[in-house]
Amino acid sequence: MKFLKQTGIIVFFLTTTFLFACGGGGGGGGSDGGTGRLSVALTDSSCGSYSAIYETIDEVQVNKSAKGNSGWQTVATPMKTYNLLKLINGVTEVLGDDKLEAGVYHQIRLIIGKIAKS
Repeated sequence: MKFLKQTGIIVFFLTTTFLFACGGGGGGGGSDGGTGRLSVALTDSSCGSYSAIYETIDEVQVNKSAKGNSGWQTVATPMKTYNLLKLINGVTEVLGDDKLEAGVYHQIRLIIGKIAKS
């Protein structure tokens, strides 16, 4: 069972694609330099030997800081379990969509919840 758990996590990280984009907002001349929109979606590639791979995602966070772990900001809290094998052939699931301060974001991370057993 431990092997299946580890394999599921590895498959998740190797085959999951995060689609995100920060679109331009108005550069309204304020001190914030404008805003953009971040949309994070989840998809997977097919895996023939499993009937289901479940993954629970509690949070999606981004980090604007290029140095260290300061500056983490939560952009979505889906708190949902996904069957990754239902997210194949172009099917995506939106994890979150949020307005952010414009800039360069260097890191994105998923806070993974408990692994569901089937």
